[in-house]
Amino acid sequence: ASFKKEQLRSAIIQAETNIRSIESDRNGDERLAGAKEIVKDLNGPYRDAIAAQRAKITYVLHVMEERGELPGAS
Repeated sequence: ASFKKEQLRSAIIQAETNIRSIESDRNGDERLAGAKEIVKDLNGPYRDAIAAQRAKITYVLHVMEERGELPGAS
């Protein structure tokens, strides 16, 4: 299709307007907000357990570095 420059600009503006409207609808969707809160609550224990394991790794690497037990440690 052969669109004129103004038609192309108009299409972009319309699409951007549509995106803003859709995002506004999404942000106002109480069911979606409730579902996100449920997912956040259910994910919490997993996130915390992973964070605890990462903290252990960080601590062990620090101890090994202090002892010079890591490759490249002086």
